[in-house]
Amino acid sequence: MVLQNVILVQKCVVYDKNTNKILIIKRSDYKPDSAGLWDFPGGCYKYTDDSKEALRRECKEEVNIKLNNFSTIDYYVRTTFDNKGTIIFILNYCDDYDIINEEIKLSNEHVEFKWISFDMINEYKYMIAVENLRTTIEPFILQFNK
Repeated sequence: MVLQNVILVQKCVVYDKNTNKILIIKRSDYKPDSAGLWDFPGGCYKYTDDSKEALRRECKEEVNIKLNNFSTIDYYVRTTFDNKGTIIFILNYCDDYDIINEEIKLSNEHVEFKWISFDMINEYKYMIAVENLRTTIEPFILQFNK
């Protein structure tokens, strides 16, 4: 099947309109190649999964946030590092969400979270997938919230 070697990845920039801050999460050492890097909630999913439900599920599992509505900021497609497959990476935006029981709870995949302002976004080292689209985040959110 054609989609067998395709990896689908979605992340979500969770934006707090009251404080003008975004949520970032620090990776644990469960995957040594990404340990200590910063990320956004989300993850990989199967091509047979509903993409919106997959992102909602990942955000609930990783940070205890229920996404209500979200929009795509940007995406890119590239080959995997071993050149045996393709990665489709989608970066989303959400300012319509609920923090379940009003508490961020991290999964074992993450060790820390922070709400940061746009001027702090360059102070952190991100996973390569996020790094490739990092510069599109602030312009999108500013445009979206005019």
